Amino acid sequence: MTVIINGVPVNVAEGEILGKVIDARCGRERPVIVDMNGEIAPKNRWPEIRLREGDRLELIEVVGGG
Repeated sequence: MTVIINGVPVNVAEGEILGKVIDARCGRERPVIVDMNGEIAPKNRWPEIRLREGDRLELIEVVGGG
């Protein structure tokens, strides 16, 4: 199935888990905020959220600095 990640169509397995997709795309080095279909997906729910055809994800890396 196809989901849109940061504006790019990406093929993922049917019913893929959001947390697995984020780990594969971003790793765990930097904090990430996930906008899923216009709403922030709470990090504690990533392991249980299943993606559906056409879901739109915006992965926003959090960077610090001064």
